[in-house]
Amino acid sequence: MNWIAQTGANAHGQGEIFATTIANAFGDDFRNSNTVLVTVEDVKVAIRPQSVNLAPAGSQQFTATLTHATDTTVTWTATGGAIDPQGFYIAGNTPGTFSVTATSVEQPTKSASATVTINAPPITVTVSPATVTITPGQAQQFTAAVTGAANTAVTWSATGGTISGSGLYTAGNTPGTFTVTATSVEEPTESATAAVTIAAPSGVAGKADVRSRYGYASAANTLPSGEVVIQRRDASSGAKTFAAEVSVRDPDASAQAAYTETHIGGKLAAVTFSGSASTSGISGAAGTSSGAEVSYRVLFFLPESASFSLGGSIAAGSGFVDGAEANLYNLDEPLGPVAELSVGAGPRTVSGTLPAGRYGLTIYAGDSTFPDGSGGSASANVTFELR
Repeated sequence: MNWIAQTGANAHGQGEIFATTIANAFGDDFRNSNTVLVTVEDVKVAIRPQSVNLAPAGSQQFTATLTHATDTTVTWTATGGAIDPQGFYIAGNTPGTFSVTATSVEQPTKSASATVTINAPPITVTVSPATVTITPGQAQQFTAAVTGAANTAVTWSATGGTISGSGLYTAGNTPGTFTVTATSVEEPTESATAAVTIAAPSGVAGKADVRSRYGYASAANTLPSGEVVIQRRDASSGAKTFAAEVSVRDPDASAQAAYTETHIGGKLAAVTFSGSASTSGISGAAGTSSGAEVSYRVLFFLPESASFSLGGSIAAGSGFVDGAEANLYNLDEPLGPVAELSVGAGPRTVSGTLPAGRYGLTIYAGDSTFPDGSGGSASANVTFELR
């Protein structure tokens, strides 16, 4: 039996082979034949995933599945980015809609494509520093960083104070928690905010309480707020703490003082003192004397070691008992001051490190007339800092 094969195509585009049997020349009936229809399926390509959203430089693994193919390999092509022979796609930096295509090696007319959407990068704004604590009137520089935008400029706004176009914030006088905000110029819906705490001044500022030691009364000075600065005394030892004193023996003598204390975290951080005492020009009878003095005394405790500086000017004239000094004592080791400023040294600063312990700071300027009536003066202008 011999076979004659014919090929054709059906309505679905499938290949068909018609196999016909023909009788041989030895008596078989040539008029009888049988036809067998053999269908050959076309190669089909499927790709997964069929769509994906990526950020610039984002990546995605694609896979291709082939049916009705002896060779299941594909070639990969892509737009908007790059793809390797295994189907690993890396997006470019240009936003838009692109494609990834897998093409059959066996039948190059057969392929499948996936859609790749590369999104524009989000615009983000950050502000530095993110939090800050400052005092009334203090300035703080803020900076802003904008990513994902062609225009990186920002506009600044603030509460509790004022801010310049360059991000320089100046605190107002009202304590509280406020904000500084940087807003993207390109995308005004994007912004970032920093928290600003304006701390109330914790120190005592103003003139010292003025008291007469010898009966010549002087009115107490007040702070700008109207509060009177009060001397506080330790009931057990009588030691003055956080207090300054001005005393006079003669109503014609001159004595004045002003001081500021700054406390951080409940601890003494700095003291400035300016005081003078004078009996110059006072005429006194022989055997009598007049005098004036100013002093400041503070006791404080260091829970841990700290650096310090004690500086300023100490001066005294030629009166009988003119004198001025500033001394820092370690109360746990009473062997003399650990730092001092005295008359004749001129403006200078002493600095060092204090171990943990109890300390006392005294600043004094005083004068008494000579019995013949000649007078003099003394002054102390001192700054003490702990760091």
